[in-house]
This record gives sequence, structure tokens and C-alpha cells, in this order.
Amino acid sequence: MVDHTGRQFRTGPVAHTVEGCVAQRFYFDLTDGLTTIRDDEGVEADDLADALKQAEAALKEMSADGELTDLEEGWRLVIRSGADTVLATIPIVPASRLR
Repeated sequence: MVDHTGRQFRTGPVAHTVEGCVAQRFYFDLTDGLTTIRDDEGVEADDLADALKQAEAALKEMSADGELTDLEEGWRLVIRSGADTVLATIPIVPASRLR
């Protein structure tokens, strides 16, 4: 795409503007391979490394709030793009193994 001044930029998961990069949207799904709890809201992050930090913080918060206590072995948090591309996976340690 070209703006009114002739500068080029592209649209999509990462939009380049005159000011630089705009944050991307990443989604954090929970899955055990059979059941998936999809994140339809997502979070904005500068890049995958930033999304990984946010995902780890979210897991810590969910664990502290007791939201992960019923999850058994095999659950993981999947970071995906808006196009449903899996970018990273973080295993979730069951609460029973933390004791």
C-alpha cells in the first residue's frame, strides 16, 4: 500500500507505519490436544518474545488465582497469530506436581 505522500507500508499482522511498527495481536489458547479453550480477545505485543513474557505472566497470575488447579497433565498454553498459526507452546505444570 502507498499513502498519500508516496511512502509504502503493508497491512496485516504487523502494520508498518510512518512512525514504525505497530504492535501485533497474539492469542493465548489453553489445550490438552482434545479440548481447546480459545482466547478470542488476544493481547498486543511488540513481538513473539514480548508475547512469551506476557503468556508466562498470565500463567503465573492464573495459577495464583487457582484457575489452573483442575488442569491435569498434558495441558499447555498455545500462542497463536490472528491467522491461527501456532507460534509457541508452553507446557502447564499441574498444581499437584508443584506441591
